Amino acid sequence: MIEYSAIAGTIGAGGIGYLAVVYGYQRFDNHIMIATIVVLIALIQTIQFIGDRLVAILRHLQGYHDDNTRI
Repeated sequence: MIEYSAIAGTIGAGGIGYLAVVYGYQRFDNHIMIATIVVLIALIQTIQFIGDRLVAILRHLQGYHDDNTRI
């Protein structure tokens, strides 16, 4: 969901994608562009990691193995 909001921001919907395009790319401010890209990558990776851990915990509590077979 976050990556889609960033993509929508690049086409004018606002948000962090809009910030990266307008202030970073169009105004040639490489520091802003790189900072927003790093923030986007870190944010997406953090949320993905938390989601993966949550799924692993819930699957363990429900009694599933890693190969989708039930104990």
